[in-house]
Amino acid sequence: MLIEEIEELFEALRKKIIIKPDHNPEFGLVDEELSDTLFHLCAIANRMNIDLEKSLRNKEEINKKKE
Repeated sequence: MLIEEIEELFEALRKKIIIKPDHNPEFGLVDEELSDTLFHLCAIANRMNIDLEKSLRNKEEINKKKE
């Protein structure tokens, strides 16, 4: 389901950034698709007992050291 939500997010972004006449109302707004994607990421983290906030902060520290 995460992949499906990411596809919908990219479709919403594509339509927001590159204005096309083929707007498909099936896809929600970018903020809704980001929310759906975040929801599924959190659900995966919860099932795997991963503290997502802690993981994000650790990754930020790793990235700072790469700069």
